[in-house]
Amino acid sequence: MREFFVGIHQPVDTKHFPLACVSIHRVEKRKKPLGCKRVLIDSGAFMKLSLHGCYPEPVEVYACQLHRLHTKGVVRIAAAVAQDYMCEPFMLAKTGLTVAEHQRLTIERYDALLAALRDLFDGPTPFPIMPVLQGFTPEEYIVHLRAYGDRLAPGMWVGVGSVCKRQGDPAAILAVLRAIKAERPDLRLHGFGVKLTALKNAEIRGLLHSADSMAWSFSARKQGRDGNSWREALAFVRKVQSLTPGVTNMKTLYLCGPINGCTDAECTDWREYAKTLWAGAVLDPMCRDYRGIEDAAWRDIVELDKIDVTNADVLLVNYDKPSVGTSMEILYAWERGKLVVVVAAPDARISPWLRYHSHRIVHSFAEAVQVAEQLVA
Repeated sequence: MREFFVGIHQPVDTKHFPLACVSIHRVEKRKKPLGCKRVLIDSGAFMKLSLHGCYPEPVEVYACQLHRLHTKGVVRIAAAVAQDYMCEPFMLAKTGLTVAEHQRLTIERYDALLAALRDLFDGPTPFPIMPVLQGFTPEEYIVHLRAYGDRLAPGMWVGVGSVCKRQGDPAAILAVLRAIKAERPDLRLHGFGVKLTALKNAEIRGLLHSADSMAWSFSARKQGRDGNSWREALAFVRKVQSLTPGVTNMKTLYLCGPINGCTDAECTDWREYAKTLWAGAVLDPMCRDYRGIEDAAWRDIVELDKIDVTNADVLLVNYDKPSVGTSMEILYAWERGKLVVVVAAPDARISPWLRYHSHRIVHSFAEAVQVAEQLVA
């Protein structure tokens, strides 16, 4: 597990954490910017379905809330979770529907949210929308996974729903995660509401890319302490970090280097290697491979790369040959106060502009990651 988003009741308290999870209900009317660098927006699906047995408003309402939070600079959104339909037996009883119907509605609402946001932004949404896999048995999750089809791009960040009420049975959670990973090993899985009981299992941590939890709040209240205190949340984060040294709350790395005119190996080999070295989140522009259609997609290429650079803490630059795009990203990052670490061959001729706009030039990715970890600590 690379990232842990601690659930926070009071939005103002997110300033104490580099990663946090906040319900849309807590920020839907907020105007003051949050102090947290990366916030996972929970859709509030569980509350709505528990209270109403359905969504009382159209998906466009959620889309407008997300659009406002981003465009007004209120929340730096790491991802927004799609509005899904949970499949626990008590939720099926509440809605009167079947698992298959919940799965169908989950995909339909995901598609509708993407369409509404694309209209609002007049183009690509500048933050990920996290689709959610639903089911109760491992086989049901695979059915839902296949139903998504090519909506789930390679390496996509995907939520695994209906597991938070099964924390007392890590074997059941493991069975679901194993099945999904066997079918799609490339997916980066997120666990909702994962408690320490499950996170103590090393295999569960290994199968998850990320998780969120507000279990600290219930535990504090049960023991007579303040269930709203951010210090209780911080103590919980430290417990999670003790299970997996290096789990974020870590910094975010952007992989900057030539793509246009490069082979698959030139684009991906060094990036995949760098991902194995970095303990935190990684933003890889190759998840949007526009090679061959650059003339048609030039605006999306630039705007989405700029969004990634803005959301990163560190720019890791592979300077193996001159590249206009790479140079522009370096300047863009430098001007926004990002740490820029360049990897170049010992005999490479380095432009004065590159020297000026980088914090360190090294000769290996391992050294670059080590330097970056020291400088952003």
